[in-house]
Amino acid sequence: MAHLTARMTNALKYFSIEDSEVTSAERLAIEIERKYSSRILGEVLQNIYVRYNDYPNMLIGICKSIGYFELNDVMPWGPTMLVGLLSHKNESVKEYAVAIVENWADVDLLPLLKNLDCASVWLKEYIQDVVSYLEECNVLRKEII
Repeated sequence: MAHLTARMTNALKYFSIEDSEVTSAERLAIEIERKYSSRILGEVLQNIYVRYNDYPNMLIGICKSIGYFELNDVMPWGPTMLVGLLSHKNESVKEYAVAIVENWADVDLLPLLKNLDCASVWLKEYIQDVVSYLEECNVLRKEII
């Protein structure tokens, strides 16, 4: 576990927000999940999250790594980490956490967004867009059922 945490920490230290390709941290997350398990990946990311909570770029890298997976793949630890990421003081971290919610498109996550506090107008607009999207998904889901 310590070896995997160290490897992931190193990958996240060099994470760049500007990198639009799949990053080395995301590739490592995929490798850990496939080679070991989602539970092991969750432990690795949670250890890093706690230790490096004051490093927004690393947390954004965690967001991108989690967001690569479907919600079912990261249960139960993914939503728990998401709550912490959404409540982080850095609004860029919040933005990437909101992107996870958007990616997962799970209407059960709506309360997390509706109660999210932020100061930036741009982030409030993004959150509202995602809330609207999820509410539309909910309506469509009910029509199908």
